[in-house]
Amino acid sequence: MTKKPQGNGSSPSGQNESLQALLVELEQFGQENDAAITDRLRQMLNMLRQLSNLSSSLN
Repeated sequence: MTKKPQGNGSSPSGQNESLQALLVELEQFGQENDAAITDRLRQMLNMLRQLSNLSSSLN
């Protein structure tokens, strides 16, 4: 089994915090977009956070 790359050398907790902040920002943007767009084909239709976490842990 191969190890996953550790990124650019910054601390894992710092990476995790940055990633979480980005995910929250994207989630908020998607919710605002979907609330403003009534055409379902143009909505982003975000995954629930719990499903996203499960999906990422399966990689």
